[in-house]
Order: sequence, then structure tokens, then C-alpha cells
Amino acid sequence: MAFCPSALRTFILLQILAPLAEAQNIAVSATASWSSQIVAFWGAVLIGQRVSEPGRVTSALASEFSALRVERHARAISNALVDGDWFVVSGWNNGRVRLDVAIIVWTNKRELRRLARRVTAQIETLGDRWEVLIIGRHVEGGTGPGVVNWIKCPRSAELCTVRDKETRSAHFPLRDEDLVEALRLFKELGVAEKDGMAIIIDTLTQRCLRKATRPAYQNEVSQVVDGIEGDPSWARIFTGLKQEETPFIYTHVMTDAYGSGKRGTTHGAVRMYSVVHLTIAVAIGLMGAASGRGLAVWLMSVRLSLANLGAANIPGQDYLLSLISIDGCNYFDTMPSNSNRLAGEVQSNSLPGWVLTLTAMVPILETLIIAAGWIYGALNSLRLAPSGVVGNGMLGLSTLTAMALSIRALLGVKQRLSGRLLGIWSSSHGIRLALGVRSLRIPVDKIVASPEFSKSALGLIVAISREPSTEENFVLDGLLRHPLVGTLVQQFLITEILQYQYEIDDVVARGGESHAVSTKSEYPWIQTSICIIVTMISCCVCTIYAYYPLPVWVRYVTEIIMAANVMWFSTLERVAFHGLLHDRGTYLCFMVASLVVSSIWYVGVEGVG
Repeated sequence: MAFCPSALRTFILLQILAPLAEAQNIAVSATASWSSQIVAFWGAVLIGQRVSEPGRVTSALASEFSALRVERHARAISNALVDGDWFVVSGWNNGRVRLDVAIIVWTNKRELRRLARRVTAQIETLGDRWEVLIIGRHVEGGTGPGVVNWIKCPRSAELCTVRDKETRSAHFPLRDEDLVEALRLFKELGVAEKDGMAIIIDTLTQRCLRKATRPAYQNEVSQVVDGIEGDPSWARIFTGLKQEETPFIYTHVMTDAYGSGKRGTTHGAVRMYSVVHLTIAVAIGLMGAASGRGLAVWLMSVRLSLANLGAANIPGQDYLLSLISIDGCNYFDTMPSNSNRLAGEVQSNSLPGWVLTLTAMVPILETLIIAAGWIYGALNSLRLAPSGVVGNGMLGLSTLTAMALSIRALLGVKQRLSGRLLGIWSSSHGIRLALGVRSLRIPVDKIVASPEFSKSALGLIVAISREPSTEENFVLDGLLRHPLVGTLVQQFLITEILQYQYEIDDVVARGGESHAVSTKSEYPWIQTSICIIVTMISCCVCTIYAYYPLPVWVRYVTEIIMAANVMWFSTLERVAFHGLLHDRGTYLCFMVASLVVSSIWYVGVEGVG
């Protein structure tokens, strides 16, 4: 029985330590709470750093506003196209390399609304930095379903990313001499003369080049685009899907006979992602129940956790909306001759309204699950007073860090207001004018009535689009691909619609009544400053709560306010402003400060585990 002394010693040791373990329950131990402050502090810093990316959806509230803005813009686009007008979506620094054109081919109003919803969902999550012109083409008695054809209009011929397979040169279906001849006929014949437009369309149809095309290689455009911060195009998005692995997206690649063309259809695992999203929310809700504090931290941790599970490689600003927007899209990689599409273009179908409703339900359920977990933990938590080097030291460090970063964020807002809104961007490839409008309806009748633009390429495009056409109109698409069109659209909007006034290259006024335009008028600096001040006040409340017996409801109210404050700050960029995002430094300082404040409560949860 050699083991008896060892067993006896173990039994005696357990009898001695059992009462101590009961007295020092980990869930209610002050020492454990102070030690957890170190983990909570660095966790808040790391989470704040990861979620402080301007423009990206990092909270449930921002996701909800994205869904609402998609529906609002879809309604505005469909109303404009029904009346025969155009629509443009842009910002202060959008469309630096190209003008993206979305041509909606529709047969009835219900289908138009669904197609417009698809376009706005794609712009919201994938093309937030694009400058998009949306044009409608009504097909009477069309046999097939409506589609959205995405084509590209580069700012100059040097920025064209479509190449002729044989010559490797930049490819445009209509060349400069073709456009000159079309405009000559348009000025001579016009729309008033009988069969005038038919003659112009027939002439352009014969002149259109229908060659085999491919996307440009990186070494073919790198020398041209060096120094130009280009926004991810459809080609880069779909190329990235092939290179980056993610369990939520699958691309089915199809090759034509003899390899003459290649295209791919993308499928998003929306249901699987939704299940994983809610599963992560449940896990984080249980963490909130175990801690009884840090509501803002838990609410901001869902998408960060999803990124580590494969969602980081989903393109776009919002994971779920990105999957929905690219689901079923057809990407044309290489195209044979006599094709109506060029390489690097995309065609997508309609998006029913119930899909967007389901998109809005996932963030709501996420918030309810996490809030329920936090409420359970908060109601079962005990106040613990800080003491010793660890307790007082971590409280002092957290308070100092939060206050210092909040002050730095306020200084960042002040610095943001001292900047200029550049309106004219000059480069070796031409001059680009900043529009600075999130959404704008373009009255087509104003183009027709304009003495300057009625006989230009814009007037010709309007006249051709009003002619009865089939579902495919290669002439109209060819005109919209010409670099001159993007420049004319900007000039028309600046001179006829927005009526900007400049001082050198800076916008100072807008409109016939000359409303002042500045960073102060475009950036939500008042709401941003209020959010930062709320963080500073909450930090003071947290410190006072640790040393003085304030009512327990003070902590509940403060945590709820802080959570709403953080989520609203991350949503400000998406609430109908003009594409003027938070400064990266301001965003980072605010998020880290706010999440540190949300995690410094000295409490322990009773009965956990």
C-alpha cells in the first residue's frame, strides 16, 4: 500500500484548499477581476484597432442603415428610370480611374425595382468608392428576364483595361473617328428628320468592332496606373475570389468551345453565412453573460470573429450584403469575337425585396442575442472595489488612455475641418471633376435642351436610348464605353446641375443661389464631436463608480449609452452623407478609447460556470 501516504496527503490538501476555493470563487474574486482588467484592456485595444476601418460595416446598426439605404436608393433609381431620366452615385473622391455604367434592361416596373435593388446593393457594398452612372432601357414585350449590364468607361484611353486578343492594344468598340462621324450625322440629320436616327444607328452598327477581347495583364497597366489609387473594379473583385479562399463563395467557371471565351458565375452561401453569423453571436452573448460588462465590446466583436473564420476574403464592405449582391453574377473573363459583351464586364439579375428583408433580420437577431447575454450578466454581477497595484493601476491606465485618445480624436476632427474639398483633379491622363454627391437624378430633358450638350455625345446617347430597341443594343453600349462620355457627364453635372464655383481647384459654392461648400458643411463633425465627448463623460462615470457607491443603474445606463455611441459613430459614414469618411486616425483613437471605457468596470458575475 505504498500509495496510501500519497493519497492521504492529497486528501488532506483537498480538505484544506476546498474552503479557500469556495471563498475565492473565480467569478466573484476581486483578484481575478483585477487580473482580468489586463486581458480586457488589451482585448479592447486590439478589437478597437481592428474595427476602426473607415467605410467598412463593423456593427449591426451600420448594417441596418446599409440595407435601408439600398432600398431608398432603389426606389429613387426606379422612379428616375421610369420617367426616362438617369441616375448617378458618386462622392468627393470617387471614380478616379473610370466611370462605371450600369445599364438596366427592364420590361415592367416590378422588375425594374428588383433590378435597381440589385444595383444599389452592389454599389453599397462593392462600389462605395465608384462613380456610377445608371441608365435604363425599357424593352417592350421582352422575352427574357431583365438584366443589369455593368460596363466601364475609363477616364482616358491609357486607362482602358480591355485588350484586343490579337493586337494586345486597348480596345473600344467605337473609335474616335467613328464618334466624329456619328456626331456629324447627328448634327445634320438629328432626331427631327424621318429615319435620321435609323441611319445613324445603322452607320454605327457597321462601324462597331466586335473583336475577341481579354482583360489587361498587370504588367500592361502597371506603368500607366502607378501613382493612381484605383478602386477595386469588377475584374479585381472576381480575380480576388479565385486567389483568396473563403467557404462562403463559389465561382463556377465555364469555357466556350475551343477556349474562345471564358466566364464565371458566382454563388454566395448566404444561408450558411447567416447560420455562422448567428452562432458567433450566441457565443459572444455567452461571453457577455459571463463578464457582465463590455456591451460595446461584444457588439463590435461579431464581424471581427467572422473575419477570422473565412469571411475576411469576402469582397466588399459588408459580408452578408456582399454575398447577396454578387450571388448569381456572371463575370466575362475573356470573350470571343462578335460578342455583345467585352472582357472584364459583369451581368447580374434581379434581387427580390424579401432577400433584403432577411438581410436586415440577421443584425437585429445578433443585437438581441448579445444584449440578452449582457443583461443576464449585468443583473447577476457584483461591484468590486479596486485595490492594490493591479486594481488601482489598471483603472488609472485605462482612464488615462481613454481620455488621451479622446482628446486626440477631437484634434483629429479639428484637423479634418481645416482641409479642403478638391474639386478639380489634374493628371497626365486628363482632368477629373469631383461631384461630391451621394446620389443625384439627372434630368435627361436638360441634356436635350442644353445648347452645349444637346449636340454632343450625351445628346446622341439620349436620342439612341429613346429609340425602340431589342434587349441588346451594342451601339449604345459602345458609345457609353468611350472615354469622352465620362468627361461629358462630369462637365454636364458640374455646369448645368450642381453649378459649382471654384477658387483654383477648390470648390467654394454650389447652386444658383451659391450655397457655401466646405469640409465643415459636408462632414458630420458635430455628431462626431458629440460621440467623442460622450466617451469622455462615460470614462469619468466609470472611474467614479469604481470608488464611490453610485446606484447600480448608473452602470447599466452608461454601458447602454456607450454601446449606442460606438455603433452610431461607425454608422455616421453611411447615413446619407456625401462620401466624406472619417479620418483613419480619428476613427482609431475613438474606437480604442470607447472600447477601453466599456471594459473597465470592476464587477464579477456570481454563479458563472
